[in-house]
Amino acid sequence: MVLLSATAYAKHRRSLGLQGSQPAVSKAIRDGRLTAPAVTMGPNGAYQIDPELADLQWAQNTAEDERSEEHTSEL
Repeated sequence: MVLLSATAYAKHRRSLGLQGSQPAVSKAIRDGRLTAPAVTMGPNGAYQIDPELADLQWAQNTAEDERSEEHTSEL
């Protein structure tokens, strides 16, 4: 399992054609849409994100209207 920083996870999301910015990832964590075990705090205090679990959580925990807005805002 490869763990990513918030910035790297944002890049991963963009590569999939999804909304992806470091502030959006941080907001999803703050809002509780991304949680453990997908997100853990590393020894240096930075987020460590499992992209497979986080992608599932993001899809499950984000309202359809928010996903539509996120996708169109990236265009």
